[in-house]
Formats: sequence, structure tokens, C-alpha cells
Amino acid sequence: MKRRALPIAARRGWLAAGALGLLLFTGAAALAQQDDADDPDAPKWQEDAAPPPPAYSVDGLVDIELPGARSRAVKIGIAPQTIQINQKTGVVRYVIVMRGSSAVNASYEGIRCDTAEYRVYARQTAGQPWETVKAGTWQPMRGDRSAPYPLLLARGGVCLGTTVNVSPEAIVHALQSGRGVNDGQG
Repeated sequence: MKRRALPIAARRGWLAAGALGLLLFTGAAALAQQDDADDPDAPKWQEDAAPPPPAYSVDGLVDIELPGARSRAVKIGIAPQTIQINQKTGVVRYVIVMRGSSAVNASYEGIRCDTAEYRVYARQTAGQPWETVKAGTWQPMRGDRSAPYPLLLARGGVCLGTTVNVSPEAIVHALQSGRGVNDGQG
């Protein structure tokens, strides 16, 4: 039995109908999210208690290339074994390590993809215990007072648009490949 090709006008009609359906579905989902944000009875986002900073190693860090940093003496890398994802809260926690010629410092942090924010939970100087950051609050990843690397991490693979990447392994792969998948954060 021979199949007949649809006339071009009919194909365009089906394509237009499909595109319109997708647009309506996407718009309805966005409106539903907006309605939840405006609904005073909707449950508010609540962060879970951050676990203690995980152990890390300076071996095997995934380096973060800062723009214009080729001549900088400080290297920054994420410890891949420390990446933790909480899909329920949308928080990705990790240890970032800053290495200079005479010092190694670490920071235990979190990223919220849906709000483009980051937070520092604790800091450590090599050989010293972790120090909890008492006034640690969520900060925008963009702005004059922001550290440059959280946004690079988010764009580099921690986030998929405004959602969390699927696994620590997927995050590490995206960061190592240098093909960030997040174009929705700025």
C-alpha cells in the first residue's frame, strides 16, 4: 500500500497546531506556577538542614575557569565527591576549593537553580576545622557583590535552566566537558 504525502499546506497546518498546543501548554504551566507563588495558602519553600560539610580531597578537583583568570595565582575547583542534590528543595551543595601558592581554602556552599542564588554554609583553611558561616543567607549569583564562580557552576552544569541537573555524575560530566547546558541564568 502506497502512502500519500500530505500537501504542504496540510503539513504546515499540523505544525502550526502542534506549536500552538505546545505554546498553550507551556503558558498554562507558567500561569499555574505564578498562581502558586501568589497563593498565600500555598506551601512556602523551606530549606532542609544542611548536612555537615563533607570530606574532600584536592586531588581530582574539577577546575572552574574564571574569565580573565589565566594569569591569576589562585585556582578554583569543585570537589566532585562532595556534590549533593536535594531534588525536593532544589538545592545542590558542594565544596569549592581555592588553591594559591601558599594557601588552600575551602567553602561549603549551595546553589538554588530556580532562584539563581547561592549560599555559603561554612569555610575552612587547610588543616583547620570548618567554621560555620552564621549569617549565611541566599545571595543572587549576579551582581557586584557576588562571587563569580557560582554562576559559572550553575551555567556549567549544576543547573539545567532553572532546574537542578539529574545527578552528581551528570553535573561532573557537564563541568568536565566544558559544555554548560544552562542558558536560562543570565
